[in-house]
Amino acid sequence: MNRAANREQSDYSRLLTMGIRVLTDAGIDDPSNDARLLLCAAAGCDRARLVSHPELFTDSVLKKYTAYLDRRTCGEPVQYIIGEWEFMGLTFTVNRDVLIPRADTECLVENILAAPAVSVTHTPIVLDLCTGSGCIAVSLAAMLPRSFIVAADISARALKTARANALKNNVHDRVAFLEGDLFHPVGEFINSIITGDGAGSRYPGFYAAASARGGLRFDVICANPPYIASEELSSLPDEVLSFEPGVALDGGPGGLIFFHRIATQAALWLKPGGLLAVETGFGQAGHVARIFEQYGLINMRVARDLNGIERVALAVNPHE
Repeated sequence: MNRAANREQSDYSRLLTMGIRVLTDAGIDDPSNDARLLLCAAAGCDRARLVSHPELFTDSVLKKYTAYLDRRTCGEPVQYIIGEWEFMGLTFTVNRDVLIPRADTECLVENILAAPAVSVTHTPIVLDLCTGSGCIAVSLAAMLPRSFIVAADISARALKTARANALKNNVHDRVAFLEGDLFHPVGEFINSIITGDGAGSRYPGFYAAASARGGLRFDVICANPPYIASEELSSLPDEVLSFEPGVALDGGPGGLIFFHRIATQAALWLKPGGLLAVETGFGQAGHVARIFEQYGLINMRVARDLNGIERVALAVNPHE
């Protein structure tokens, strides 16, 4: 190894070691991984390039890295600090207006992709409620290239991020973002699509699909709604409670309110044989499946995430 390479390794190792020490002293759970992520983010490149290019270790990089470490020691999640995170192999912008995309939620997307309601149609139409960062809607659009997605959220700030993520992943022409509470904004949008006015002219693919079907009911309705029981919010880790948006966490007393609200209207918006799929909290999946049954849905089942936890509840609409 030549002298320059020695310096490269030395600079990288020195800064990484410094970061690990700072984060360890602050009680951060995974100091090595977080220090590496923050150092690469500060330099704007991956580890391989950082190790091989000593000129990247500028004063500005060191200053930014130090600032990132300070933010992390105060409990701010590393995802918000670096401003992006991976989900389903795609990169998403994240900030404090949206929940951080988590690997557990990939279980929901994977079950939707495998569902008959999706595989039997060439142009599946999906409604994603509580879309947040748009990670579910955008991932489905990217992996189902002939699909059309309607994504709704009550937060205008979250929708701004979601729209940016659709553009980032080049699916913005097939995902329509609606502001409002659950199904509330969907009816007006559907009417506009069917008449070919307003939203219909902005989303010709939706209009063509609606015309071909003689109307617009969804093949899939999915959601990762707020499901933390109100009485349990205070027990969440500080970096969740202090930094992630409370409106996306609070599922009301018992944590099941949004599942009831979704189930009451799902059959109205799903086509016969359409799928309702939701992410649930720990120990909730069975309760949610029974809620779906109460509202006339059939074929209830639950799916486990990679940790073996029942994470997703699914049901089918039998109604005409």
